[in-house]
Amino acid sequence: MKLNLIPTTTLLEEGNKALTQKSKTEEANKVGTLRGGTVGLAELTDAGPEISGTCHRQAMLRFMGIDIKGAEEDSTRDLMFAAGRTNEDSWLEVLQQSWPGKIFREEEVPIKWTTKGGTNVTGRPDIVLAEQDGKLVRGLELKLISSLWTARTVLKGEPKTGHLTQAAHYMWKLSEQSGHEIPFELWYTSRVDWHIMGWAQKHFPKHGEQNSEYCEYSQNKEGQFDIKKVLPFTKGFQLQFLKNGQLQFREMGGKKWIDTIITRDRIQTYYEIIEESVQSKTLGPRPINLDYSGQKENWKQCDFCPLAQTCEKYEKDSFEVWLANVKERTNS
Repeated sequence: MKLNLIPTTTLLEEGNKALTQKSKTEEANKVGTLRGGTVGLAELTDAGPEISGTCHRQAMLRFMGIDIKGAEEDSTRDLMFAAGRTNEDSWLEVLQQSWPGKIFREEEVPIKWTTKGGTNVTGRPDIVLAEQDGKLVRGLELKLISSLWTARTVLKGEPKTGHLTQAAHYMWKLSEQSGHEIPFELWYTSRVDWHIMGWAQKHFPKHGEQNSEYCEYSQNKEGQFDIKKVLPFTKGFQLQFLKNGQLQFREMGGKKWIDTIITRDRIQTYYEIIEESVQSKTLGPRPINLDYSGQKENWKQCDFCPLAQTCEKYEKDSFEVWLANVKERTNS
């Protein structure tokens, strides 16, 4: 077949299949390992464990080598994940022009630690800056904004709890491995215009307010300013641990450090609960959604999970029955 006769759609389909297979192969090599990118918080209470962050059931399935993407009905989400990787490439290209030291990415600076039960936990920070001699000095966790509402919360100075937890996990363990404190920053990048109309306008900064510089406004006949759109922007947050292991953050250039519910102990407990759940073949409670201050969010993870109906129908049965139906649902 002549190369110029291969349809572009075929090239895209075959290329995506190859990337998917590559990802599956890489995942298969990590079965039995807990992942730093699948992270949450857990606390043991008299009523049982209270778990927030990434659903521990999903984390448990990933640990067992079961990919819940097989249950996804919207395959276009791969485009969003690919855009996230492209965002990291763009950051690297910029930093290579300005950072005088060395720059390490993901596989070059992995974290690895072992739970009390002997299970490995591994992760890969997006970018870590180093001096010329290789001494690590700053970690960067990078997130691409792919939603208008994520743009809104970031502009309000409210990073997502899961993103803070992931960056905190890497900061904690990479510092521990290196033998010195390595500060981390969480950076959000929005690369498109987010046009805003109607009722949504009231949820964004008004003209002249803090962070209004990231927005474009129009002036009506009465001289009032209405927001038109959120412009492309980057916004960063600095992270630090207190001596008691509690995480704080602040906006870049800001003075006030903000407390969070994120602690080293809660991160470690999250992974140990997953380990214990696999060994004891128990599901544990459904996760709750908390913001960084500990307030409940107004939405539930389960409402957006491809396995929601499977859990609803089979979670009260045995672990084996639930798992068998998950495998069927995910084509595992």
